[in-house]
Amino acid sequence: MPRIALTLPVLLFGAAVLQSCATCSPANASAQDADPPLRNTSATPVAAEPIVPVLLENAAVRAEYAPSIDRLTSFRALGGPEFLFTQRLDSGALPDEAYTFYGGAYFWTSPQNGSAGWIGPKGQPRAWPPDPAMNIGPAQTSLQGDALTSRSPKNRLGLVEDKTFALTERGLDITYRLVNEGEGVRAGGTWINTAVHEDAKIAVRLVGPDALASLRGWDQQSIDRFVSVAQRQENGWAVIDLSTATWEGGIKVYVPRVKGELPTIAIWREGQWLVRAQRVTEAATKSVGRLATMGEGAVAVYIQPSTGDDPMVVEAELYGPIVDIAPGADHVASESWTVIDSPSGADTSLLPVYQDPAASPVQPAG
Repeated sequence: MPRIALTLPVLLFGAAVLQSCATCSPANASAQDADPPLRNTSATPVAAEPIVPVLLENAAVRAEYAPSIDRLTSFRALGGPEFLFTQRLDSGALPDEAYTFYGGAYFWTSPQNGSAGWIGPKGQPRAWPPDPAMNIGPAQTSLQGDALTSRSPKNRLGLVEDKTFALTERGLDITYRLVNEGEGVRAGGTWINTAVHEDAKIAVRLVGPDALASLRGWDQQSIDRFVSVAQRQENGWAVIDLSTATWEGGIKVYVPRVKGELPTIAIWREGQWLVRAQRVTEAATKSVGRLATMGEGAVAVYIQPSTGDDPMVVEAELYGPIVDIAPGADHVASESWTVIDSPSGADTSLLPVYQDPAASPVQPAG
């Protein structure tokens, strides 16, 4: 049975604490919009309150979820490497909704841009920074059997995030549910980011001769830089070697979804893979085409190399389909996280390929 250690009151209320950062990821700016600032060092942080996580642990894996900033701050197999990069968890807050890059695994909504995109405090379109209610909560948490559930406050789009985290024999199942508590129909989709350590490698599916031509990014330079660090394998995987990313500034690239497969992204670090595979309802699957038309994509990678004392910022991202959510209705996507041993290096022959809609792994691609 999983062990869930509640190291704080089960229900958390109060103001969330933003913490200072020197490097802030733009995450998903539109190529049509001006890129948001990557850094904000002009403000003086205030005193920080401690961020106390909830621990989930079984005989194989452990995870930590911090309700006060609404994200996973740790995930690893017992005795294995930490997969989630975090920083500044003991710093103070920045004023005026300035963005802090904490890292971890965090849960946003898409689309980010356009008429259905993010909005600011006065209801104006604002693609960056994210609404604090969506980015850091704070979340309310409770126990449902052996699983931890969390609920974020209603964001400016009228959406509430309900998330459930349940440990498995070799990983973690995440259910991410968007509930429309607003007054009108809202186009929205799930978006889960994982911040990646700079000594890790990322694997994505690039299948077929047209895969590179199907890449989309902020601009052509983003695509060219991504291709320069992506090592394609004969089995349809491509391994992104972050140690070779030496350019200035951030890039974001959307990887084409492979027909008949579930959106999947994998992270290798210190002898193990973390494989993330997304599942959505059959009805939502019919709306996957809206991601591209609204400026998003099922699988994405953001890379911003380190500069000076600022750390490298890398995000492995999976997006759920964008659907119209009526008032009172919801939209659900889920992810399965699985840890696979790969002691000889980033061996993609060990990675499963998940078929859609059967949602079960077939033989490894190699």
